[in-house]
Amino acid sequence: MEQSKLPSKQRVREYLQQRRTEHSPPPDIEEIRRQLGWELLDAARQKRHR
Repeated sequence: MEQSKLPSKQRVREYLQQRRTEHSPPPDIEEIRRQLGWELLDAARQKRHR
């Protein structure tokens, strides 16, 4: 089975920089996870625990 990875530090920094330039409220936590690809990690963990 292929192991899922968290986004790189550089990817997170780029995301945070992008968020700073936008003048809107921050998205909810689920949207942040989706944008960074963390839902893939959660899905992989859930499959392992079944």
